[in-house]
Amino acid sequence: MSKDQVAHALRSTRELLVASNLDPATLRGGHPAKALRLLDPLQKDGRVLLEKGLREPREDQDPLRLLTRFDPAEVRVVGEVVKTRGRMTFGRGDRDGSVEVKADYTFVYPLAKAKPGADEVTRTIVRRELTVAVYDPARTVTTPGSLVVVAWKTNTGNSDCAGDGDGFLHPQFQEDMTGLTPGPSGPAVDPYDRSKDLGALPQECGTVTRT
Repeated sequence: MSKDQVAHALRSTRELLVASNLDPATLRGGHPAKALRLLDPLQKDGRVLLEKGLREPREDQDPLRLLTRFDPAEVRVVGEVVKTRGRMTFGRGDRDGSVEVKADYTFVYPLAKAKPGADEVTRTIVRRELTVAVYDPARTVTTPGSLVVVAWKTNTGNSDCAGDGDGFLHPQFQEDMTGLTPGPSGPAVDPYDRSKDLGALPQECGTVTRT
């Protein structure tokens, strides 16, 4: 691929990360049109799967695989700053005439309850490992210039495990914690620790050591 094509792949990946994890409309649970437009509409286990998950969220077609979404009736993002940390790398793809971009980013969302007068602020931490590719349409059936999802992994800190499956993250607040509230059963995890790949972390819903 040419330098311009590689630059396009990097720029599109950055735009996808912003549209799916930082765009205010996406965070409020709105339709993530900007993010979807960047993905190849021909990929059934990518864009098509996300579109199905937005219409009918469930475990096997969960829009949270790529998108950060909160129920606006439940919580609101506090302020205009979402702290991020991470990096992107790129290299030759697994097909001739293709480039792969790998992104590994952590996003920290300050949140308060949506009800009037709520002042407790909690944080939900989302780390994503995303690999996307741009293929040569002369060699692969693809939409020119669009991103194809190769792999996606997500780890979330401070989101109610029991609330998963409806297409939204559900932050937990101290004011809701009681001795009768069932807690996570998995091991304790530092959600800010980026020293390990997500595949090496426990898959059970665990307790976060800090938010």
